[in-house]
Amino acid sequence: DNTGACDYQANGQQTVTGDPLTINGADVYDIPPCCPNGVVMWFDSSADNCCVDTLSRNPYRLGFSNDSIVNDEPTVQFVIMYSAVPASIETPNLDQPNCTVNDVDQIILYLDAMAVANTKTVFVNGVNATFVPESDAYRTWIRIINLHYVSTGTATVVLTLFTPMDASEMCTAQTSTSKLCEYVLKGNYSSDFNGIDDWQCCPHGATAVQSLGCPAL
Repeated sequence: DNTGACDYQANGQQTVTGDPLTINGADVYDIPPCCPNGVVMWFDSSADNCCVDTLSRNPYRLGFSNDSIVNDEPTVQFVIMYSAVPASIETPNLDQPNCTVNDVDQIILYLDAMAVANTKTVFVNGVNATFVPESDAYRTWIRIINLHYVSTGTATVVLTLFTPMDASEMCTAQTSTSKLCEYVLKGNYSSDFNGIDDWQCCPHGATAVQSLGCPAL
């Protein structure tokens, strides 16, 4: 199997708002520390028509934000984030597309079957987005389509639900310490090196929604 994943946890202290080089209360132990969890995945891109699915070669990430009640509706919120890819890894393989210059046209969000059925609407940056519930023999997901999103900032992705569900109930992928939402971001729809029209960039990642039984904040 040429696929794989690394589960990680980073530990550290909070820094001063607006000053990431200064630790906030280095000598005060009542300030909560930070311990983000995540997964870095890698795949054999040659197995899927050269669609580049390595997350480190794409500038976009999807991160969990919160689950809450907004205007009397239960919601689960994610954020699309941008981080420029270092020049040292921009085009390691000239036979594959350069996905450092890319858009987000679709988001595939893997959810529990009950969560897929419970998803009422999806808003991206406040705009009602089209989504399609899908499944195969192994799992279920929603596909959010026609986004054409390009930005170096952030964008909110809000799922409104028919009935309340915690994010940890919706996203059931599991590592030793975390509940995770797996996702795929699809972009750069064009002809590949074989002349086939398809998405050339499809980074696959995961974002923690629960760690050690506590919500991921």
